[in-house]
Amino acid sequence: MNQSWMKLFLSAALLLASSFASGTDTASAEDTAGNVSKAAIASNKNAGPPIVVLKSNGVITQQNGLFIDGQTWIPVTFLRDVLNMPLQYDAASHMYSIGEGFRTVHLSVDGDWIGIDVNGFYTPHLEGKLVNGRLFVPFRLLSDYLGYQGDWYSPTKRLNVMRSKENKLNIETVTVREETDKAVIHLAYPQISNLVNPEAEKSINEVLKKTNLRFEEWIEEQLQMREDSSEHPYEFKSSYAITYNAEGVLSLVIKKYEYTGGAHGMTDQEGYTFSLRDGKMLTMDDLFGTNKDYKLKLNEELTAQLQAIPEYFGGFTGVGPGTGFYVQAGKLKVFFQLYQYTPFSYGIPKFTIPFSELLPEGK
Repeated sequence: MNQSWMKLFLSAALLLASSFASGTDTASAEDTAGNVSKAAIASNKNAGPPIVVLKSNGVITQQNGLFIDGQTWIPVTFLRDVLNMPLQYDAASHMYSIGEGFRTVHLSVDGDWIGIDVNGFYTPHLEGKLVNGRLFVPFRLLSDYLGYQGDWYSPTKRLNVMRSKENKLNIETVTVREETDKAVIHLAYPQISNLVNPEAEKSINEVLKKTNLRFEEWIEEQLQMREDSSEHPYEFKSSYAITYNAEGVLSLVIKKYEYTGGAHGMTDQEGYTFSLRDGKMLTMDDLFGTNKDYKLKLNEELTAQLQAIPEYFGGFTGVGPGTGFYVQAGKLKVFFQLYQYTPFSYGIPKFTIPFSELLPEGK
């Protein structure tokens, strides 16, 4: 892989991530309606969570967010009215649908709990929040999955929300749906189009299509072994989420779920990161190999985070070729499978490591 191009990608990703965390804001918006925002924040000091003034492309909007538990929460109405995302509500299932295509977000309301999935990909680390009758989502939902970035100005609690600059390509979802008395099968995987390099497009699509085909073949094997006396239909589901689509890199994560009887089903997760220049599937060495010591730092960090889990089984000795990962803006996400290092009840363990920790300045 071209190392100079990879450095450009990593530099851009680090800059994108730091724009939200660094406390920098656009100067033009800082001169607009400042008295109104300060008054709103002051009036809210004793009335509940601090108000966050929300801007879109540098322009202050009529919508306010909240700052709770160290993060910014965005009202769903901001997504609808300012970002122009379609919003629907299904009373029968108590589910809100926001957006469209592979970035459709579902909010499932169950009492005080509000679950979030993106394109059917459940995100247990993200939940909605109901505050004074209004529905909010964490800004991380927008930045991690919906193609937005933000500039955060801490002194006056202002967040400027902007679209991220993404690769020019189309992403469509291919589905396989079948429901019989033996099994319920709902599969989904992505295919891309309109890429500048048609050979790279073909290569990427073949990888993604083959991973779905392997799952379909495995499903067929399970159904052939199924006993007719089984009480419930088997269940097989797959879903995906695009986690990064910029600077010539496409990263995504796929979940595959199966239930063939017993106390619970099983979920397997796979991460894919591609170079759009040549269609190559990137490894961690491709991304961070300019720092010969990156694995040492990565393994130290993962060991510390695993050991902080009370249910940790032990046994982790370092990442290898089979270690699952994907990337988001400015950060690496490493995950392990169920039962690999933690019990089933813990779920799929996922760990976030900023690029800045793996690529010190100058690397």
